[in-house]
Amino acid sequence: MSFSAGDSASKIQSSGLQIQWQISTDGGASFSNLVENSAHVGTSSPTLQLIGVGADQNGILIRYIATYNFYNQTSNACTLTVSPAYLPMPAGIATDSQNKLFVSDASTNTVYQGVLFDPSADQSMPSVALSLLAGTSGQTGATDGTGSAARFNHPAGLAVNQSGLLAVADAANGTVRQVSAAGAVSTLAGSSSSHGSVDGVGSAARFSTLQGIALKSDGSYFVADSANHTIRQVMADGTVTTFAGSPGNAGWADGAGSAARFNDPEGIAVDASGTVYVADTMNNLIRKITPAGIVSTLAGLPGIAGAQDGAPTQATFNAPSGIAVAPDGDEIYVADTGNSTIRVLVKSRAYEVGVLAGTPGVSGLQDGYSELLDHPRAIAVDNANDYYRNTVYVADTGNAAIRKWDWNSGLKTIALGTGPVISSPVVTPPPATGSGGTASGSSGSSSSGTSGGGSMGGVFVALLGVLCLLRKRRLESESCSWA
Repeated sequence: MSFSAGDSASKIQSSGLQIQWQISTDGGASFSNLVENSAHVGTSSPTLQLIGVGADQNGILIRYIATYNFYNQTSNACTLTVSPAYLPMPAGIATDSQNKLFVSDASTNTVYQGVLFDPSADQSMPSVALSLLAGTSGQTGATDGTGSAARFNHPAGLAVNQSGLLAVADAANGTVRQVSAAGAVSTLAGSSSSHGSVDGVGSAARFSTLQGIALKSDGSYFVADSANHTIRQVMADGTVTTFAGSPGNAGWADGAGSAARFNDPEGIAVDASGTVYVADTMNNLIRKITPAGIVSTLAGLPGIAGAQDGAPTQATFNAPSGIAVAPDGDEIYVADTGNSTIRVLVKSRAYEVGVLAGTPGVSGLQDGYSELLDHPRAIAVDNANDYYRNTVYVADTGNAAIRKWDWNSGLKTIALGTGPVISSPVVTPPPATGSGGTASGSSGSSSSGTSGGGSMGGVFVALLGVLCLLRKRRLESESCSWA
C-alpha cells in the first residue's frame, strides 16, 4: 500500500498502522505511554494534542512508537520548550486602514503595534511581528514621553484615527492618553492623581476606571467610564462631558442622558452615523445610544446571564465586555466574556443574535470552525465593508492570545513576536528509527510498504505527516523541536 505525507489519518489507520505516543520526564532515561484524557488528546492517533501546557512541563520529551505487521519503529524525541507568553493579559485591540494591529497589555502596562499579514497569503498559521510602541514592561506610572520612557497603568481600550494617532483608555490612571505613530505619549484628559466624575477640559476633568474607547467621525471619543457607570465624550481638545448615565448610580434604565442607567459598562463602539453601542457588562445587556443621547436596550435581559440566541428581546449574554461595529453598520460584534464566545447582532435581521465563534460556557484554545476561546475581552473588525469578508480580531484574554476570525478559515490564533515566534506550533515529526525496518522517503513522496515483514519505508513516510500539535494556556507558549 502506498502512503504519502498528505494521507488522511483514516487511510493511515485503516492500513493496520498503530501509533502510541509516549512521554519522558527524566531526560529520556525512561518513557511511559500517554493515556487519553483531558490533557492528552489523540494518544493513539496521528495527531497528538497537549492541552493546558504549563511551565512545569518545560523540557519533557515526546515520541511515538509505530507498529505495523508486528514491526515496531520508535521516532526521535521531541523536546517541549515552554516560555512566557508575549502578551500575558491583552485588554485592548484596534486596527487601522494602513493594515496595522495595535494591542494593549494590562498586566505589563505596554502598548504594541505590528503590521498585519497579507490577506492574500496563506493564513494556515497567521503571524504578526509586534514592536513596542509605548510603555515599559512591568513599570507602572503615568509619565508622558516617547516609547519606553512613557508609563501606563493597566491600559485597556484602544481607538486609532486615520492619521495613525492612537487613543488609549488608561484604566487605572483614569486618563485618556494619545500615542503618535512615533510612540510619543501625551495625556488628553483626566488626572492620574485624582479620580472622580468631573466634566471639564484636559487635566481638570475626572474619570474613575476607564475601559472601552471609540472614535467618532468628527475626531472626538466616547469612553466607557465603568466605575462611574457612565458614558463620557471627549473632544479633540480634551473637553469632557457626560453623555449618558448618572455618575455613581448603577442600575438599568432606558432614557435620555442622565436619566439612563448603566452597570459597569466596559465595551463601546460607534458607527458612521454617530450611534453608540455599549456592552453594559454587569447588566448583561447591549445598549444603543442615539446621537441625541437617547439610550435604549438593543439586546439581552437586564441582570439575567445566559447564552440564548435569537430575537434581541429573548437573547441573553454573560458579562459582555467588548464590542465593535462593522463599517457598514449592519453587524455588531460582541466579546461575550462570561460565555467565552463571540456573538453577532445583525441589524438587517432586526438585530437577531447568534454565535460567531466559541462554545457557550466552554473555555479553551482551539482553532477552526469548532473553535474555543477563554474569556475574550476586546474585539475589533477590519474595514472590508462586507459581511462575508469582514475579519474580526479578538483579544482572547484568558488564553493570552490574539485571534482572528473570517469566513474562509474560522478562528485562527495569531503567532506573535519580533521574529518567527510560533504561539501554537505545528511540528512535523522526523522519520522513525529503530529495528525491524528502515525508514525512507521524504515529505511529499510515497513508497510501498510490504505486509508480513518487508520494508517499513512507506509506512513511515506516512508518519512524516503526523502532527504534534502543542497548545498554549494563559501566560505560556510552547514550541517543540525534534532531536
